[in-house]
Amino acid sequence: MSPGVIRLAHQNSKTESRDQSRLSVFLLASQETEIREEKNSTDDVPPLEELSQHPEDASEIWNDYFAKRKPDQESVRRLVLKLHRSKKHEHVIAVINAALINGQPQPWMYEVLALTLELTGADESEVQRALLSRVDFVTADVPNLLISGAYLKRIGADKAALSIYREAADLDPNRTEPYALALKIAEASKDMETLTWAACGLMRTAWGPGSEDLRNQAQNAAAVVLDTLEKQGDASKVQAARQLFTEANSQDLWIRLKWSGESDLDLVVEEPKGTVCSHEVPITASGGYLAHDGFGPTPDRSYELYVCPLAFNATYKIHVRHAWGEVVGKRAQLQIIRGRGTESELVRNMTLPLTGTDTVLRVAISNGRRTEKAVTRSRDSHIGQVPARRGSIHQVIGQLNHEQLKAGQQFQQSIGNQVGAAANAGTGAVGYTPITTVLSEGATLQAQAVVSADRRYVRLTLAPAFTAITEVSTFSLVSGGN
Repeated sequence: MSPGVIRLAHQNSKTESRDQSRLSVFLLASQETEIREEKNSTDDVPPLEELSQHPEDASEIWNDYFAKRKPDQESVRRLVLKLHRSKKHEHVIAVINAALINGQPQPWMYEVLALTLELTGADESEVQRALLSRVDFVTADVPNLLISGAYLKRIGADKAALSIYREAADLDPNRTEPYALALKIAEASKDMETLTWAACGLMRTAWGPGSEDLRNQAQNAAAVVLDTLEKQGDASKVQAARQLFTEANSQDLWIRLKWSGESDLDLVVEEPKGTVCSHEVPITASGGYLAHDGFGPTPDRSYELYVCPLAFNATYKIHVRHAWGEVVGKRAQLQIIRGRGTESELVRNMTLPLTGTDTVLRVAISNGRRTEKAVTRSRDSHIGQVPARRGSIHQVIGQLNHEQLKAGQQFQQSIGNQVGAAANAGTGAVGYTPITTVLSEGATLQAQAVVSADRRYVRLTLAPAFTAITEVSTFSLVSGGN
């Protein structure tokens, strides 16, 4: 699905004509981007004029149709688009529900189902149910969670949207978008708890290019929270919130490199746990951000900034690399701040002679607040799921139908006939599914090219690797050995 369709699907228009146009574009985009399969005719579907005479029988008609047939995906999309253009929204809902119940889902169905339910004036809980089902169906990564949250926000399900944004932030703590989107909802609903969480998250993560406005929004939100709590007269809550904002707005390590002249210096920081923060990797799992990557000769751009809000108690290795050009005086100004924004703030300003292409320094952190890397995890929970009713599509989606069960039994029998009694253990046996792992051997080369900010140079990073397979051992969970 193209980004243009995504943006179109998130517009806040409530008029039926614009919703119909948005849904048509969505279906057309889905039809164009999906891989075309072998076509099975849908000419045996009831004529549209007959469908309009029996809208109350839509569920029965399409349940019977999909129970007896399995049309290809493109044919289903054409059918839904045709019904939508004919304004037979009840049949669009029935077609999608019937396809899901009969084990024929497609990724676009949940969005279309939610939009169509909204067109027909369905209960908000039904629209929310469809959107939450999309979360479980699509790839459970942060971008898809953010899209689902935007849909929920559009229909007014702010509470469910906030749950999605909280989960996205938990999966990828270094992402700014979940906090920024949650902040808007919290400001509108005057939810002080969520406003505090979102503001603290933005203070910690909004360090990329163009993030100054987001940090200002977070500061304004913090002021609103403190002012509201002070008016309520709860001194303990005011003190707790002030402490949270102070900690979120502080940085364990802050490094600023500044120079003069028509030239470019690169700031590279080797962090503990093996991560490296640079213009190639501006955000690391160790919590480092390259907040600015500049070049000369303009003074307001001739600096590099590294920020680590939560650092390890370890030694950080700083590289100042002379990329190109002539630096005035062959010197640069380096400022290192430890515990920035705290009572124990330590500032060190130094003039750094540029004697070669790479100047190395080390800085030790003793009051770091990070204990482990921020690892992006996969989604393993169901957030805000509306309880499924008996016989609803949520209870049958993903289950095997009769044909699938029969095919599995035939496959198991064929395996038993071919390999003998050893295969009669059944599909439930330990180690039944074979897993093939491909091991490379020999010499390999990974290369990466990065164009400099002024587009004058191309930097090449080459990483050759030589591997050899010395021994392959097979471990069996059944026998406990090789």
